[in-house]
Amino acid sequence: MDRKLRLAARALRGARKAANLTQLELANALGCPEFKVSRWETGRLALRSEDAPRILNAFKVAGGRA
Repeated sequence: MDRKLRLAARALRGARKAANLTQLELANALGCPEFKVSRWETGRLALRSEDAPRILNAFKVAGGRA
């Protein structure tokens, strides 16, 4: 797995855990299937730039609205 993908996967998982969300809860907030969150967190699926605003919004981070 490439370094950037590994870092993104680790950051997403850390943010989700810090927000006390399960993978299912985050998936529901994003409107995507749970397996997609799991694959992002394991680095088996790369995050797309289009996913970033929805993810930021799910964590209520400024700039999350596109």
